[in-house]
Amino acid sequence: MKIEIGIKSNNTQEDIFELKKFLESQNIKEFKSIKLRENPPQEGEMGFDILNLVVDLLPTAATFVAGQVYSLFFEKNVKSWIQNKFSKNKRESMSVDVCVKDEEKIFNYSMNQDCDVKVFDNVNFALNVDKTHVLLVGASEFDPVFPSIPPVKFNISDLKSLLTNKQIVGIPDKNVISLLNTSYVEVYENLEKINRVKDLETLIFYFAGHGHRTDLRKLFLITNDSRKVGSMILNAIDFDLLKEMLKSFSAKQKIIILDACHSGVATQGNEELANINVLGSFIVASSPGDEVSYFHREKRNTFFTGELISVIKNGLSNEKEYISLSDVYESLSANLEEKKLPIPQQKNELNIPATNFYLAHNTKFSITSIVEKADSIFLTGDIEKALAEYEELRKRFPNNEEIKNKLSECENEVSFFDSLTKGDRCFFKKEYQNALNSYEKALRIKKDDFTTKVKINKCKKKIAPPPIIDDEKIIPNIYPKLSQTLKVDSDQIFSASYSPDGKRVLSGNIDGFIREWNLETGKCIHTIAAHKSSVRAVSYSPDGKRALSGSLDKTIKEWNLETEKCIHEISGNIYSIYCLSYSKDGRHILFGSYREIKEFDMFTEKCLNTFSEHTQEVNAVSYSPDGTRFLSCSSDKRIKEWDLNTGKCLQTITAHDAFIFSICYSADGNKCLSASLKEIKEWDLKSEKCLQTLLGHKERIMQVYYSKDGKKCLSASYDGTAREWNIETGKEIKNIPIGFGINSIAYSPKSQKCIIATVNGEIQEWELECR
Repeated sequence: MKIEIGIKSNNTQEDIFELKKFLESQNIKEFKSIKLRENPPQEGEMGFDILNLVVDLLPTAATFVAGQVYSLFFEKNVKSWIQNKFSKNKRESMSVDVCVKDEEKIFNYSMNQDCDVKVFDNVNFALNVDKTHVLLVGASEFDPVFPSIPPVKFNISDLKSLLTNKQIVGIPDKNVISLLNTSYVEVYENLEKINRVKDLETLIFYFAGHGHRTDLRKLFLITNDSRKVGSMILNAIDFDLLKEMLKSFSAKQKIIILDACHSGVATQGNEELANINVLGSFIVASSPGDEVSYFHREKRNTFFTGELISVIKNGLSNEKEYISLSDVYESLSANLEEKKLPIPQQKNELNIPATNFYLAHNTKFSITSIVEKADSIFLTGDIEKALAEYEELRKRFPNNEEIKNKLSECENEVSFFDSLTKGDRCFFKKEYQNALNSYEKALRIKKDDFTTKVKINKCKKKIAPPPIIDDEKIIPNIYPKLSQTLKVDSDQIFSASYSPDGKRVLSGNIDGFIREWNLETGKCIHTIAAHKSSVRAVSYSPDGKRALSGSLDKTIKEWNLETEKCIHEISGNIYSIYCLSYSKDGRHILFGSYREIKEFDMFTEKCLNTFSEHTQEVNAVSYSPDGTRFLSCSSDKRIKEWDLNTGKCLQTITAHDAFIFSICYSADGNKCLSASLKEIKEWDLKSEKCLQTLLGHKERIMQVYYSKDGKKCLSASYDGTAREWNIETGKEIKNIPIGFGINSIAYSPKSQKCIIATVNGEIQEWELECR
């Protein structure tokens, strides 16, 4: 078993010495020796260049496999060294790579400056930069027969700068040879020089210049000394001979990049002659065999190479920490095709898939962004999906403390809701002692949860003997009164809405159904299998004859409630729907999804406007009373007001420190309410000033709603309570203990009653003016 340790940092050699000294100080008994592996000086160089550490193990460690060797002897020690190194210094980019060769298998363990570990084996290959050599060949000036290509000289210098950048690829400068306007003989000589390098693992050959295709579909790469005599090309690089030469190279991987006219011939082989294949090679050509490649004299780079540099330098928004050869090719092809330029060609004869050959660090990769994605799922209430996301992140970044904490929090949340659900079932079966045990278990997980405390009190009242009541001391009820409970055959209701006359209510459910109820009889009058996934939003039309439903299945449907038939549907090119609203005339609608709001004409099913300045999910939209503007709020913590006539954003308010779940206009359209984690704020839209903050809820507030006269408002929260507030005084005037998390609340048309939709599948109607 052979072990080598390399470091990529701004001070590689100093760090190698430091790590050697640190490992020696740990007195690891299985280590026979720790040596510095030196690179002999090349011609013109003085002294030796320190590359890696070589660790020899004692025979007693021979029984360990590669993974055990790394976890037992290196992971903890390397992590400790990195943490000590950055305890006083500013954290900079670093990678400590431990290569363990176990018989025919090779395992590369890479730990970064944050102590996150990546494992690459024979199936997932990470470029070993110390054993990678590069030959960059550019021809920009030629015999008069061939026009000059000025951008080529910058292709060479820019590519070298990119490949040697330690934050992106990190190939040592001495491993990169640049040839500009040189002879074809010098190209072959330098290739032979690279082939003589000891332990050569990967060769990268790049050429930029003219390409010439003969009638026999042979490809010649034109160099500075090439000449055209009649139909013959002299002193050029014959690509068939080049491939024959590369077949004998000791390098396991050969990456060949050609930026030249007709370079796609190199990916097709020669149909007339023998098809020379180079096993272990990956060829990318700038254009098909029968097409030319392009450049502009005033541009810094040729179009193909400029795009290649941009892809690797700027990174990809694909949540991957590393960019593979396949990622580079696919992004390069898509970008060039979009610009109406030739589509690059490729030929893969590597011994592993190009998707598994990692070439560079992804500069757009951010742990924060992918953690925020999981956080967003968590806050929408899809705990099981969030748990799966955090568990996957934990596997990818096992040493990240933030992810560990969030996974633990999510696991607690799952246990908490499991205990609550079990308690609810027992309570429903009148098994009050079992319900109490489950609720108390939930309270041990979340000690301050108001909902759980309410449930426990309900259980204790059921278990305790009934109190002796003195009729003379009965106090008239001044609290809200529960009028009726409508039990839905569904685990969770996300949205509920009163009809314009206040006699019916519409609900959107987790099972994809929408249901309509007659509040006078308490009976369900319509049940519609509306969607394939959860219905997150429902709304009556102004005349009460139609209804809208929006779902996570990425569709919006309009229904004739009398016939239960879908009369309009919007789908395609939209994300999951989180909110929606009818316009005052019932013809137009607004709906919010991921990062954008769209306005549609429902009669024509045409999109009138797309509003896309939010950066995360849009959780609520609200038309202004006069119908000329609307408000939106998002998980990006911002409120935006929009002009429907111009489509422009009138103002943006960074309103809260957490996700904003609800927004609504006041009756005069000059103010609005916004609801976030545990607070409600009222805003003056003209001055963009916060007029007051209403505090009292213990969990996130899912909805807030002005009364008809604008003097009061309702709020609904996951803490299991609905509350009514006096807007003029800012004080809470009613507290309705539901006992379950609430997703939706709405005033009746006259604001005398309210409808509440809960997470346990109940719709409750309450009388607010009961005395």
